[in-house]
Amino acid sequence: MDRNDFLNTKAEEKYIKIVDFCETALSTSDAEIIKNEIEKNVEKYEKIILDFENIIFFATPFFNLAIGHFVTKLTPKVFEEKIKCINLTELGKETYNYSYNNACSLYKKSLENIDIEKNNSIVDENIENS
Repeated sequence: MDRNDFLNTKAEEKYIKIVDFCETALSTSDAEIIKNEIEKNVEKYEKIILDFENIIFFATPFFNLAIGHFVTKLTPKVFEEKIKCINLTELGKETYNYSYNNACSLYKKSLENIDIEKNNSIVDENIENS
């Protein structure tokens, strides 16, 4: 591996212990902190591990902002490959899954809207050219 290959190689994993940044996974202000932490590391690392050990309180607004943003930004497939949550309680898993599924639905809906806009644009162009 030459120097350029080394410089362009991403580190494998970034471990983020949630409790180091916030005491709960409830508020959007806590979610913003975690979102920013993910944002500054998402390009540097192949995988980001979010460790929820010792976090016992969860709410969907937290996951909607901290996680849902990346599901829609990266695509659900890339998100699944890149970001992993560990040590969630049962409530945490349920809350996370609810937000994740909503984000996947929003992503799918955005693709449908893009297709509709693209089709409308083609139709309008064909009408103008006829």
